[in-house]
Amino acid sequence: MAVAMVSEDRANQPNFLLSQYFKVLKVTIDATATDSRNTGQTYILSPGLALGIITAQSTYTGYDPNGSDGTETAMGVLLNEVDLKNGDPTATAVDTE
Repeated sequence: MAVAMVSEDRANQPNFLLSQYFKVLKVTIDATATDSRNTGQTYILSPGLALGIITAQSTYTGYDPNGSDGTETAMGVLLNEVDLKNGDPTATAVDTE
């Protein structure tokens, strides 16, 4: 499972404590990802959102237990807010496997 971290000012500086225990990765959040918990602005992904990966595109989106494209497997948890207005943002992720 990966834990994704995104921060405007720290996108290239992984959290020191997390990097001591987990492998830090860069992941791309799919531009079509939505967060149904964020009423009114579903293009803003909130911290704590479970992530799955769209296998064919190798991009991350919200976990979907009923999916059949790879998103049915939880692959991480978003740590920071992500705004998808400008396409596919790159996020820092921590691989916990």
